[in-house]
Amino acid sequence: MAKHSLDVFEHCKLRGELAELAFMYRATSEGITVAKPWGDSHHYDCLVQYKSRLLRVQVKSTFRPPQGKYKHTYKVIVARYVQGKSFYYTSDEVDFMVAFLAPCDCWYIIPIQDLPRRRAICLYPNGTRIHAGGFYEQYREAWHLLKGEQPPTDMSSTIAEISAAANRTSAFRHDELLSLVGQELQPTCGLREASRNSIPILSSG
Repeated sequence: MAKHSLDVFEHCKLRGELAELAFMYRATSEGITVAKPWGDSHHYDCLVQYKSRLLRVQVKSTFRPPQGKYKHTYKVIVARYVQGKSFYYTSDEVDFMVAFLAPCDCWYIIPIQDLPRRRAICLYPNGTRIHAGGFYEQYREAWHLLKGEQPPTDMSSTIAEISAAANRTSAFRHDELLSLVGQELQPTCGLREASRNSIPILSSG
């Protein structure tokens, strides 16, 4: 996605609308159907559907890159404001909070029950040294949560595990085969030796 400028999207409502459009595009590219409710009276921005699974999603965003000493910290407002007062979203209103970090084109798919009652959250897509930071990194690009599926596995590690298991199995079978062959050959060699000793030798003449 192209870089985003605060000069172009100066009005916060316009930035919010752009974030919703970006979410629709990205969710659709993940195979998720997106619908926009009529009007602004709902506490969620979009309805998403994957197969028979239907969820309410609130989209939050920031278009401001990290600044100063907090160069790895993206701050996203997750509360809503009504007449100057902040209110927190609940599971009765929203199922997932989606946070869009426009400067790095990064998405966080956060279950609403895991969102604390606070005005904003800090996200660290580039890592953090803060001991208590990085809690929401487990939800970065977690589109599988909207689908109700398990997270995608790393195929390279899976292949390595399968290969190691195959090697262990081959080694076991090889040792087992040698053991069985040894057990079979031992009585056979004894029979051959006994047969050799029991064969009568005919003398000539």
